[in-house]
Amino acid sequence: MWKKVDFLGISLLSTVCLFGYIGLKCFGIIHSPIWVNMLPYVFGGTSMLSLAFAAGSFSNRLKEVENDTEDIAKSIKSMQENCVKAQAILNRVDERTKK
Repeated sequence: MWKKVDFLGISLLSTVCLFGYIGLKCFGIIHSPIWVNMLPYVFGGTSMLSLAFAAGSFSNRLKEVENDTEDIAKSIKSMQENCVKAQAILNRVDERTKK
């Protein structure tokens, strides 16, 4: 479920709403009751939470990349060992054909 949500987009939207609200409030366009005055805190909190979730998502992806890199390193080591074995076999064949 979390992979389908774009947390950076939510953060950007919350920040735009926050600055829009502040701008309209400063120009006196918004005359609101007390609960509406709490909207900046809601937008700011949403922005911070979405950034925290985005950072966590990035951290998980980074761990996956690290694990994949370790697997690739193991595969390369295995291929190197196989190449050494194949080279040894080819050297023995080459020695037999020279006789």
